[in-house]
This record gives sequence, structure tokens and C-alpha cells, in this order.
Amino acid sequence: MRERETEILKILIAEKKVTVKELAVRLYSSEPSVRRSLAELERQGYLRRTHGGAVFTADSAGSKIPFALREYENLREKEIMAEEAAKLLSDDSLIMLDGSSSSLKLVPYIAGKRNVRVLTNGLSALVELDRFGVPAISTGGNLIPTLRTLSGQDALNTISCYNADIAFFSCRGLTETGEATDISVEEDVVRRAMMLRAKKRVLLCAHEKIGKTYYHRLCSADELTAIISDRPLPSSVAELTGSPN
Repeated sequence: MRERETEILKILIAEKKVTVKELAVRLYSSEPSVRRSLAELERQGYLRRTHGGAVFTADSAGSKIPFALREYENLREKEIMAEEAAKLLSDDSLIMLDGSSSSLKLVPYIAGKRNVRVLTNGLSALVELDRFGVPAISTGGNLIPTLRTLSGQDALNTISCYNADIAFFSCRGLTETGEATDISVEEDVVRRAMMLRAKKRVLLCAHEKIGKTYYHRLCSADELTAIISDRPLPSSVAELTGSPN
């Protein structure tokens, strides 16, 4: 992917829609060049072109969006969720984190706790934990390059050796009846393994994911300790976990 196309995706992920004229000004490019880049990104399934611009939706790109770009998605929502999720952290604990960009936002809060250790399958999480000086354990396993996560039997074997106090993970969609779903079977298998080894299981789910369904079922709300979102949950979901609505 060329630099201009990467920059266009960053803008669209953060702002959801943009015009050709705005992109041309912000990227110091000609409008015909921007249109060609939009056409190529649409061909690859990253966006949908509109009259005079383009629109990004999570559904249009699915798991194709590289992790490095997904970090720009719903930044404010992720900060709100991390701040709320941090209330569930405690000293002297083992924490499991999946490789999602939502879980990554928890690292600074984890660093504020004493005598904690984190087990994760996320490469970005491992780097960030090291930057904050938090002891970390890698699951090992097979690398999913675009997602910067580890999966497979080796990862599952590592997870099975630990008893966690709490596990945090995300999903791609949450139905109105409380079914968490995703498009990465490999990641969901790792998340399920973490759930089985944790006393508390917390789903991080931005409000725009609620009401959406994808082909792979991760879990039901009644299997969770809490669902944390940036906005109040639908009452039909909140009552299943005791999460605030």
C-alpha cells in the first residue's frame, strides 16, 4: 500500500467520511491523484466511494485493516472504555489481554498497579508493556501479521498453564441479545481459552459495534463478568451481566 493510500485510510478510520477536496488539501495532492487512490482502496474493499468523497465503515473492510491502522479507529471511545475498565484492576494480580487495540489502551492503567503480570497474545501489547516496565508473558504461537497477534496450539498451551484474575478482550460485533461475534476464528479461539482460565471476564465493546453480527460466535453476555462500552448498553444486554446501562 502506497503512503498516500495509507494516509487516506488513517483519516477515514478516524473521521469515517471525507471529501476528495479535503483530502487533496490535507495530503498536498491533486484531486485526480486522490480519486485514483480512492478507486484503488475501494477495489481492495477498504472503503466505499461517494459523490465527491468516500466513506469508511468497519463492515466494509473487516479484518483487512492492519493493526497499525486500527489503532486510529474510535480513539476517544477506546480511552473511555480503558478508563472504566481500569476500575476492575487490582494489585497482586495476573491479567490476560487479547491482541486488540481496545485492550492495548489498558496498558498505562495496568502500569499503575503493584505486583502485576500480564499474559497476552498481542505483539503491540508486549511492546507497550515493556515500555511501561510491566512484566509480560507472551503466549507464543503462530503470527497473524496484519493483526499483530499470536494464535494456534502453542498459544493455547501457554494460556492453559496460567490462572488469571481477570481477562480483557474485544470483539467485532455484539448483537442486541448479547452474542459477541467476530471475523477472526483464530483470535476467538485464543479469547475463549483466556476466558476459561480467568476468574473475571470483561468484554470491551465500542457502541458502534452493538447491533452488529458476524459469522463467528465468541461468547454470550451471560458468560461474562462485565461488558464495558463508551455509551450505556441496551438494557437487554446489560441485565445479562449486571453491567451498567
